[in-house]
This record gives sequence, structure tokens and C-alpha cells, in this order.
Amino acid sequence: MLKNIIDCPPCENCVSGYAKEVTTNEGDEIIQVCYECLFDSACKEGYVCDEHECVPE
Repeated sequence: MLKNIIDCPPCENCVSGYAKEVTTNEGDEIIQVCYECLFDSACKEGYVCDEHECVPE
């Protein structure tokens, strides 16, 4: 089974600098998505994680 590598774009307001690739199971299908954040701690100071994006507080 081939794993498709998705290229996540730079993440402006993240501590790490890049959006994370997250694999989720949707029924029988495995979907890979770029999320900037899953938790507020992934964002730079003054930003919070809102719907997987780092946004100003």
C-alpha cells in the first residue's frame, strides 16, 4: 500500500513553523489533512487554536 506524502504549507503562527500532517479514519477511508494546530500550545504566543488554525487571541 502506497502512502501518499502530502506537502503541508508553512504555518505562519505556529511554534513548529509547518502545518502537521494528520491521518484520520473516515469510515474505511484513511484521509491525510494538513492542520496548523490541534492544541493552543502549537501556536505562537498570543495565538490560539481555532478549528485547526492558529488565530490571534
